[in-house]
Amino acid sequence: MFAKNIWNYILNFYPEGPKPYLKTDVLLTLLYRVGDLLEKEPSIIELNGEVTVMGPIYGEGDSLITLLSLVGMPPQRTYVFLGCYFGLGFAPLESLLLLMCLKCLFPNKIYLLKGHLEEPASIKSLGLDDWLFRRRVPRESVLRVSETVMVGLRYSY
Repeated sequence: MFAKNIWNYILNFYPEGPKPYLKTDVLLTLLYRVGDLLEKEPSIIELNGEVTVMGPIYGEGDSLITLLSLVGMPPQRTYVFLGCYFGLGFAPLESLLLLMCLKCLFPNKIYLLKGHLEEPASIKSLGLDDWLFRRRVPRESVLRVSETVMVGLRYSY
């Protein structure tokens, strides 16, 4: 349901519209689950069969949804995302959270790598904490998002 709510927010976005409310318990559960999955993944992943490699998202949630819709959703497709989930798009947090939901739902079909925008300095300069606070995300969740992104993701470069 959480992934569906994020998908609908991105799909129906308009600038004056309300920001999604992210329930603390659901968000923390997602972050801990995806953190555990990322921690257990090896640094080098061998994939067989057809794989779709996706470049930077830069917070453009509508582009992410369009690409997933056109290419096909997991589990029919395997995806490797090369990082740079944040950026100046309208849905940087929502794009990352949607990918994290998909990672939890399809752990062997979604692979999330770290781009240069997931480095601590970039996260700070892009104002990830501010994005989280503006979407009414509690402090403990903000810290867990940063930790999951900075520690759990493997480098794509």
